[in-house]
Amino acid sequence: MGIVLEREDGSAPTSSQIIKRILYRDSVSGLVYFKDRDRFKAQSGTQLPHNAFAGTIVKETNGYD
Repeated sequence: MGIVLEREDGSAPTSSQIIKRILYRDSVSGLVYFKDRDRFKAQSGTQLPHNAFAGTIVKETNGYD
């Protein structure tokens, strides 16, 4: 898909970060997003609630990494 999940420092995410991200995304992330949509629109959707909570970022790649 041309995307990669990384820690905020650019290294590979830990298992606990991935689990935190999944659990948060599937439980409260939607509520947080709808409560404060303008905050996420200001960042052009690059930092969603579950990524902020887990300390991860999603980056686009050229598809060959």
